[in-house]
Amino acid sequence: MYVRILRTHITSTKALNALEPHISEETIRYHYLKHHAGYVKKLNELAVKQPEIATKTLDELLETAQGTVYNMAAQVWNHDFYWLGMSPNGSIADAPMTNELINKTFGSHEALKQQITQMATGNIRFMPTNNNAAHFGSGWVWATYDRVTDTLKLAATKDADNPIRLWMVKPVLVIDVWEHAYYIDYRNDKSKYTDAWFKVINWERAEQLIQKYRSE
Repeated sequence: MYVRILRTHITSTKALNALEPHISEETIRYHYLKHHAGYVKKLNELAVKQPEIATKTLDELLETAQGTVYNMAAQVWNHDFYWLGMSPNGSIADAPMTNELINKTFGSHEALKQQITQMATGNIRFMPTNNNAAHFGSGWVWATYDRVTDTLKLAATKDADNPIRLWMVKPVLVIDVWEHAYYIDYRNDKSKYTDAWFKVINWERAEQLIQKYRSE
């Protein structure tokens, strides 16, 4: 049977306030323990009804599934990546290689922030999707690594889609721009939410991902 376990650093009640004051405990209780966990529950329920998906990994489902199965699997994967990409102690000083790529691609850390903010707040172009399901939500903004050019590229995806379905790019950072990610703390002000997210980026993990992608 296909069973998902949340692979994030938020594993106890004590950690639910770890990202305050930038992301509140209340937001994490709803976002992580209800929305994220809800996608896990629904995916497992689908696996009971459709045994053919029960033996597949999450990555395999992202590559091959369609419709509701794809949406649930991708939302689990995206949320895992989102939570792991944040830390209360993140510092760009922990990521010299990533910082070099940011400067090479965007000119500065501030320029990267401005572009992600523009995409997250509605000046957004969604990447093509292989998912044929109807539009069912908001989306995600990603910083990805392009192995061909050795640069970072930004991508915005609709609904549950993510860069695993995009050719030759690998995710490094992601910000969730579904309303449940920010509305409790920032209402409809996604600019403030994006600013808060930048303050809790797990740069050490971004550095580890860049190192991994460059060695593949």
